[in-house]
Amino acid sequence: MISYTEGEMRRVLDVLKLTIRKKKFSSSKFPLFVFICGEQILDENNQIIAPEELRRLKNKRQYIVDATNKIESRAVVGIIAERLIETFSEHDSLTFEGILADVSDEIIIIVESAGTFCELGAFSFSKNLINKLYIINDKVHEADESFINRGPIRKISSSRTGKCKYIEYDTDSWNGDKDLGEHFSQWEKRRITYTPPKEVKYQKGIRYEIDIKNFVYELLNVLGIFQPISQNEFLEIYKYLRGEFSIKDSQDKIKQVNIVFDMLVKLGLIEKVDRYYWSTIKNKTSCNNYMFELSIGETEAQRARVASEYLKEEKWRVRGPRS
Repeated sequence: MISYTEGEMRRVLDVLKLTIRKKKFSSSKFPLFVFICGEQILDENNQIIAPEELRRLKNKRQYIVDATNKIESRAVVGIIAERLIETFSEHDSLTFEGILADVSDEIIIIVESAGTFCELGAFSFSKNLINKLYIINDKVHEADESFINRGPIRKISSSRTGKCKYIEYDTDSWNGDKDLGEHFSQWEKRRITYTPPKEVKYQKGIRYEIDIKNFVYELLNVLGIFQPISQNEFLEIYKYLRGEFSIKDSQDKIKQVNIVFDMLVKLGLIEKVDRYYWSTIKNKTSCNNYMFELSIGETEAQRARVASEYLKEEKWRVRGPRS
């Protein structure tokens, strides 16, 4: 059985621990998360409608999902709340979507249903989320003297980076829309910023409060070096690196790492085989130097040391998830 706190594995961890970032750092290579809100995409049996059928129906959320998949140089992850309902089943929908908003770099709300009216009001009222908002509204309502226009949309338009777009509600016309196309292309170079966690003193010493968004990237970074690992092995590694920690979201609802693991599986960023997790983001993007002040080459050198240890004791770990 592999021990990560002894021998060569511990020496790898000691190298990593010494290089944990202490200052802010940004890059356009890390995955970008786009939360896509719009008309519900569940059928009469409460099942998610297949993408092919959504395209046939000219569903606007599927149009945005397809746009995220066209970005080639990095992973742009389209978050669809319906795919994560089971993961956050213990929470009410407003809390659950608030957690998804915390993780996201951008929140697109297509104003087209009672649910999206609620999301528009809730997210625009949050000082932490308003600058992430990109609102798409039907052009026929652009001149309306409505609460939506005078309230949330006006508030978002006057924010630092929140934006609103009025457009004809027919996705056939969206393909040629210059503003929409330029907005999607900006995803490719948008930078993600690492912020060192907050130190909190308590009776036994110091505990680190890890912002949930930072925790997602740090999990992916650690997994990329040590994969495949179980959740317990991840915790053994992460606690050696960080010490005592807690995950911090805006509503203080995330208490267990299993929720984050499950979320990343549902989003297609990691894969679970038996009890072990593998990263699926190998070519177009990377989290290899998010948490550590190491070059990609230096990170890969540590990964090689880990793989060498696996070859001595548990060769299956270096064969890949489908071998």
